[in-house]
Amino acid sequence: MTINKGAIKKKVVLDFMNESINDWVCEDGIDLGYLPSIRSITSQDIEDFIFRVFLYATLREKLRSKFKPRKKMPMKNRQIVKHL
Repeated sequence: MTINKGAIKKKVVLDFMNESINDWVCEDGIDLGYLPSIRSITSQDIEDFIFRVFLYATLREKLRSKFKPRKKMPMKNRQIVKHL
């Protein structure tokens, strides 16, 4: 997972996901489920898979926002105090 010009370490991502959705984290990564290939795909299969992908994407954005630098206020909106 990258942010700005760097990367967030895999362990940090897995630890963050483990705190939020610990039953999805395994040694190799995140288990987002699957769509079956040996039987017909039901609407419940699709709903479960899309839910997991959506939740994972949302949590990644939440983690990414923790690492983003705060934007500085433009000079015109800052209050300048002059000391005498």
